[in-house]
Amino acid sequence: MGEGFAHLWAERSEMVDWAGIGQSIQLTVGIFAETFPELAKKEGGADAWASRVISDYISHYYPSQTMTTFGPSPFGNGWLADAARQCALGNRAACGN
Repeated sequence: MGEGFAHLWAERSEMVDWAGIGQSIQLTVGIFAETFPELAKKEGGADAWASRVISDYISHYYPSQTMTTFGPSPFGNGWLADAARQCALGNRAACGN
């Protein structure tokens, strides 16, 4: 039980390796783009495709509204999501580590 909880907590921590996740997504999309060139063309190319997948992933990780004891916060997680997105897209200065 302890290991499972620790793993779950690590998956949701702010210490996520966004650079590694971004690289993994880019490599995976690159493989699909080479294997299915027509699909890659439809998606606007491998780079555009990977950027959208990264942005979608981060948008799901950081919801646009943060719940507080008073209800939804209008400030959300925008700055965290933007830093994660920039890091995952290759801007190492945004990675914070």
